This record gives sequence, structure tokens and C-alpha cells, in this order.
Amino acid sequence: MEELLEVWQRLTEAGRDRPDMARPAQGATDASIANAERRLKRPLPASLVAMLRRSRAWLWREPDYDAVVFLPPAEIVRETKRPADAASRIDVDLSESTGVKALYYSPLRITFAYSDYFRFQIDEDPAAGGRPGQVLAVDVEEGTVKKVAESFEAFLIRGLQCIKEQLLGGYPEQWSPAPGAALVGGDIVIPQMDESLLPPIARAPSQPVERVIKKHKPAGDELGAALLGMDEWLQAHAPLDSKRFKRGLTLLKIRQYLSNEGCFLPEAMYPLFWTINGQAGRREPLLPCPLRACPGLLLHSLDEACDSHSNQLGSWHLYKLMPDRRCYDTGDGIKHAFWRKHWFPFARSRLDHAAAKVHLFVDYDPAPGGVAGQVVVDAVEMQPDREPGIRRVIAPSLTIYFQSLLAALERGAIEYRDRKGLMWCD
Repeated sequence: MEELLEVWQRLTEAGRDRPDMARPAQGATDASIANAERRLKRPLPASLVAMLRRSRAWLWREPDYDAVVFLPPAEIVRETKRPADAASRIDVDLSESTGVKALYYSPLRITFAYSDYFRFQIDEDPAAGGRPGQVLAVDVEEGTVKKVAESFEAFLIRGLQCIKEQLLGGYPEQWSPAPGAALVGGDIVIPQMDESLLPPIARAPSQPVERVIKKHKPAGDELGAALLGMDEWLQAHAPLDSKRFKRGLTLLKIRQYLSNEGCFLPEAMYPLFWTINGQAGRREPLLPCPLRACPGLLLHSLDEACDSHSNQLGSWHLYKLMPDRRCYDTGDGIKHAFWRKHWFPFARSRLDHAAAKVHLFVDYDPAPGGVAGQVVVDAVEMQPDREPGIRRVIAPSLTIYFQSLLAALERGAIEYRDRKGLMWCD
């Protein structure tokens, strides 16, 4: 480890006068490291402690992760202890590597660095086929976790290689070498990892990881069957690298989350979250919008559905205080109101900055002529001088809504479009 840190010191010295090279922060004190270990109730890995003593926060740039920024001791504690947040205890949709448990966080993982999209963790609790001390990259937004290095030292070696490449090639947005200029650092040799020093693989190797959406209720669950049918269609027709539905939650986790957050959700909506739990990405809508002229919709996870319901209720209280309330073109069977306590959103438009926000919600407080549990499309105008928003019933229940989508997929009325997700064909 000391050899790696000496190489890092030489590389940073070579790039001291370069505007594109990061300046290392002063090393962490023994007191701050001891305080972090006391708060975590366990020692930090020796290799991480050695790095922190040299510099409490440093970074490198690389194409896969953008800037990798290391955390100082106090922030390591904060990020490692985030499972206190109920939402962060929800399982990851997919483990992309053998030997890695599909979890965002674990009490036996140390979160030590981050980038724009990832959190990097030292994993002392691998699944079968993994190594204690392996480094993981967790992408909470996309719902994935994968192994990126066999050890912390191997992760640093990758970083040193990135720093040297930047030293020799520059960072075009900030600095580029002059033609024919002599570049320092070319003679610095990056050590290679001695694999004989790696800890043994945990238990027997596991089988190759397969993507499986767990179903927590019997086959008689018609809503679950329709959702699984849509997922199978996506697997057959969408690109392999596209983001799809996230794995469902257990009934126990649904109830625990609602209890911890103080949220209410009708039990009739539970199948929407125990079969799947939203979608794994935020880039490609997986529900076609009932309003054909609007882009597709993003399916909520449980925590997003609860947040959206809470936000709409907050907006409703503000709306009541407005002197000039806007009108809404409301269809039959729907109460004429800005928002009702028993309306539960489960999907929204991707373009929040568009002229109208589109939601789908389940209505458990219908007007005369409506049906409790009906699905409503809600397009709310964002500008007071625009036409009123609209609300229309599009299905008598969640089950029939998703069954109709599956039928439309199977007969070719809905198609998958690159970067746009599911869209109506006409």
C-alpha cells in the first residue's frame, strides 16, 4: 500500500502546476480516523486508513465514472450509516456481478468514495463467489450494483493509471499539451497487483447472475401477471442494455416502509410494488402516455409514489390559499378538486419542465358514477394563462389498465423506441 501511495505522491508532484490536475487535500488526523471508527463501531480497513493519512480527500477522472472523489472520515461515517433511511434499505434491482449481494447498503460495507452516478464501497460481506474487501459501485438511480475491483489496492491502481494518462494526455476542456512539449511523469511506473495477496473467494462460487423479478403472491394475482407479462415483452423486444422494471418488494418491506415513513397506501395497490417496484432507470419511460401527443411516463417505485402523494397534498393546501384558482376540465366520475387525499399517483411524465405535468393516479374517492380504484390521467397546466388541465378515467382498475397495456403490446399497438421507451404506434 505504501508503494502505491508513493507513486500517487510522485504523480501529484509532477502535475502540481497543471490547471487540469486535482490538488490533494491535507491528510486526515489520527483523531478524526479514531472518531470515525468509534462511530462505526469497527475499524476501517488498514489500506483505507493509510490513504486517509496521506490525503483525506483526493480524486481522479476516468471515462466510466467521471470524477471519483474520496470522502474524508466524517463523510465516510455518514454515507456508510445511511441505511438508517428506510428508502435506502430497499434491495437493488440487480446485482451485475457474481459474488455481490443485491443491496444498496450493508452494515459490513464501507462507503468511501462517490462520483456523479455511483457510490463506491469496500465490501466485507460478499455473496458466494466474491472476495472480502472487494470494491463495489452502487448506482441507486439505475438500481444496480457491481464489482469494479478485487480489492481496495486494485481500485487505487486503476486510479493511478487514470492520473498518469491525464498527466500525459491532458484534459481537453482545461488543458492540452503544446505540440512537441516534453511531458513529465512518463517515467513513473504504476505497480501491478499481486493477486497472491488477495483473500480467498467466499465459499463456493455461485451460479451466473440472472435477472429475476420475484413474485410474492400466487399466480391468481391478475395485476402481477400483467406486470410480469410486460416485463417479459420488454426482455424480448427492448435492447439488452435498456433499463426495465425493478424487482418487487416483499409484503413485509412494503409494510415496514409505510410504517417508518408514516404513509398510507390502500392494500389493493400492494401488488403494484410486490411484483415490481418502479423502473430501474429515469431515462426511458416504460408506460405510454394516454394522451398520445405527450411523451411516455415513468413508473413510480414505492418511495416515489409516497413522495408524490405527499407533494400533491402539500400543493393542494397552497392552492386553497390562492385568490385566483385555476380550473380543471374534469371528466365524469371524478371529483372536481385540485387534489384529494385518496388519490394515489403511480406514474408521471419525464419532462417536469414541460407545459403540462402528466400523472396517472388511482382514485379511491370517486364522484357519483365513478368506481373506487379507477385509474385517472391527470394533465395539469403549469402556466395560469394556458388552457385548463384535464382529468379523465382511462380504466376501471389498475389490473384492467395493465392488462390493456399488455394486450396492446402483444397486438403491436405499442412499440419500444430507442431513448423514448414505450410509445403508441399511431
